[in-house]
Amino acid sequence: MKQKKKTPMLLLLCAAIAAIYGLMTYFACSADDEFESNYEMETLAKGEMKLSLEPDSNNPYPSANKIYKNTCVRAKMDEVWQTSLSNSSSSGWREYAFYIYYSFSGDSLYCGQVVSGPIYTSCLDSVFTVPLSQPTNAYEVCAFFHTHPTLQYCSVPGKYRETGPSNKDERFAQANGLPGIVYDFGQPYIYCGIAPYSSKSVRFFGPYRRKFN
Repeated sequence: MKQKKKTPMLLLLCAAIAAIYGLMTYFACSADDEFESNYEMETLAKGEMKLSLEPDSNNPYPSANKIYKNTCVRAKMDEVWQTSLSNSSSSGWREYAFYIYYSFSGDSLYCGQVVSGPIYTSCLDSVFTVPLSQPTNAYEVCAFFHTHPTLQYCSVPGKYRETGPSNKDERFAQANGLPGIVYDFGQPYIYCGIAPYSSKSVRFFGPYRRKFN
């Protein structure tokens, strides 16, 4: 008589873990795209955050990595970046920003209202700002996004700015316990009167995921 082969317990355990992980990484808003390796490498090299795909059961808010990978949120970021580029001219340039929210009941991410900062017309203004007021839902807010402007329409030769999150950006993220995401140009510096030669780059800053108050 042939004996039935027993399924090893290790295989059953692996299958169960895989099923649980699949459920925990699902977002209702979109199917997650592949995360660009150059962005991941850049972030890790700068030491700004430790990227991980593992969910944290002790903190239900999505990580900055999950937020950026969400198709709905990414599309809004790209749209606002294009608005920033299109609205920059010799008449002035500005930053744009919005909060990002996580619906616990719907298990999905959604974007808040886009706000614009003051119009700048001089390269001598070294720090640009955008007024993010109180979020509409203090419990569901999980991150914030903003753009940094080009300086190609400035008229002060030799003036430049460093790209990436500013000290003010970092302070806002840490003070509010919110991950920050900024779109800027990929080169280390951009100069007044010169069109940036690189396309956009995403930079992460602040905590890896929203901190509980």
